[in-house]
Amino acid sequence: MQKNQDPNSPTKDENTSFEVETPPAALPKEESPTQPTVLEKLKNFLRKFLRNKKLVIVVLTLMVLGVGSGVYWFMTQQSKKQVTTTQQAQNYNVQSSAIPKTQLQPATIINGNTYFDVPKKLDNLNFFKNTAIYSEVKASDITYYQVGTTKDNKKILIVVVPGGIDSFILFALGNADGTYDILAQMDSFIADNQESYKKSLADNVKINLTFGLNDAPFPIEVTINGQKLKSTWENPSMANSIFMEKGLSSIRGSFYGEVKNGLPQKVADKDGLSYYRVVVKDESTFQVIEVYATLNQLFSMGYNPAGEIAAAKDNLAASWSSGEKNSSKYFSGGQGCGSRGYVTGKNISKSNLIAVGKSPKGQTLYQLSTSSALAQELFSKDYLNGDNLSDDSLKNLNIQQMTDKHAYFLAENGFNEYQLFQREDMFVRGGCAKPVIYLYPEKPTNISVQVGADVTKSEPLYPKGGWQNVIAYPDGSLKYEGTTYKSLFWEGYGIGAYPEINSGTIVRSSAAVNVIRTQLAQQGLNQNEISDFMAFWTPKLPNDKPYIRITWFNTGQLNQLAPLAINPSPRTTIRVFMDFEGLDRPYSLHSQKLLAPKRVGFTLVEWGGLLRNGLSN
Repeated sequence: MQKNQDPNSPTKDENTSFEVETPPAALPKEESPTQPTVLEKLKNFLRKFLRNKKLVIVVLTLMVLGVGSGVYWFMTQQSKKQVTTTQQAQNYNVQSSAIPKTQLQPATIINGNTYFDVPKKLDNLNFFKNTAIYSEVKASDITYYQVGTTKDNKKILIVVVPGGIDSFILFALGNADGTYDILAQMDSFIADNQESYKKSLADNVKINLTFGLNDAPFPIEVTINGQKLKSTWENPSMANSIFMEKGLSSIRGSFYGEVKNGLPQKVADKDGLSYYRVVVKDESTFQVIEVYATLNQLFSMGYNPAGEIAAAKDNLAASWSSGEKNSSKYFSGGQGCGSRGYVTGKNISKSNLIAVGKSPKGQTLYQLSTSSALAQELFSKDYLNGDNLSDDSLKNLNIQQMTDKHAYFLAENGFNEYQLFQREDMFVRGGCAKPVIYLYPEKPTNISVQVGADVTKSEPLYPKGGWQNVIAYPDGSLKYEGTTYKSLFWEGYGIGAYPEINSGTIVRSSAAVNVIRTQLAQQGLNQNEISDFMAFWTPKLPNDKPYIRITWFNTGQLNQLAPLAINPSPRTTIRVFMDFEGLDRPYSLHSQKLLAPKRVGFTLVEWGGLLRNGLSN
């Protein structure tokens, strides 16, 4: 590069890069002169040019002005860019909602549609000319379904893109001329990443930012058989419903897997929807139950009990027969990690129950004798002698003392079940929720994985000493004891100290999903991993507060909280862990600098989070 010349410097010959030369001596005459070469012509031109000092000064002045203008323009643009970046960072990290990439206008809802009873699988429609937007997904792995028709005979389509534990769902319309519209109104992530999608889509497929579907009138709250229920989503719609790819057996969605304890039991039909009770865990003394509303056998929406007791946010304010006073919150343990549901006592008849109090509205509250199997299990497996409780007066109680403190009670719900509730200050609830481990070696590799934590639940089963002889493949698929998995999952309690919360992002609750997606990408997760994370955590974000704080722990912090022992060791490790809470109002908080390591060689990726409602039962 040439140096920029100072426009205030003198234009003396010796200070210019074009020094004035003495006219060269005449060339000796030759008998047969040859034609001048290109280089000689250039030299002659420069000699003539440099003899004209006025012209040299004019040209140099124009050059200086040009370079100066260019520098000024570049600095101006950089300044603008810096201001814009700073403003975006402020909007992103301060107590205001993050600005999404695409602000969609309200959807124009297509009404009057007809829906099938079950999905109709179609041949490959080849929506994608490449699958770069989905990283390791192959076009042949993508499946297509028709679920209905519009009133003008367009096909209503669902496109299922496999992604780790979960699937990524696209809504689309099939037109009579063989073209297709992907409905971005059904997932803002498509709109936010439309440029990347456009590069991957076939020529006959486009992104439609206008139209949406909402034929499933999923209510926010509903009463079924006298039992009040509330949606797991603040604004339930088809866009955030579960696509039941395999009918009723997949009512819980692909993330949770197919129903294992018999098909769902229908409990009611109401306003065009069917409501089902699903047993998701069946033990000797209790069951974990989930409730879903469905549109035919196409789409489902999860619901939790929302009656007087379940909806108590501060405390139950119960009147206990013994005169016991407490201002504790109670929870039904099924609402922990891995389950949307609630816990009920199993094989309990009214004759087994002891009335111990009344709710404010007069509902009877029950307990069991200390010799009952359920009370014994609550004491030995859940209460754990009170070692981790914050209130010393509640520690190390015996089973009778625990019972006298009303550490639990049962209440009959609208489905004729005795639902179990536990005192929040007498049972430890939080933990490392749903950490999922992905392994990406460069070639098929035999790997052992050991977690530095008290593992309470895992898939596949976590044995003493950890997972041994896991065969991992470059595409992320795993084989363990003859079964194929897409990841390893565990949950439990880390052995290290929990990091201090002193930074993060505070956003409006309505912006949290977009912010989390973006921040996961900033930490190096690919689209499949992000899809898995969002499928699990989106329903668990607090929807009763206007703001949410989001804080991420990085690989170094997690290596202290719950270290991993991997053999052979990965060359690249990406571990992310989300701590979040709902807020009534924002406050000043240091922002976080999120970094994405470059994936080199054998790569391990893990995501997880803290679920303050406790682990699953």
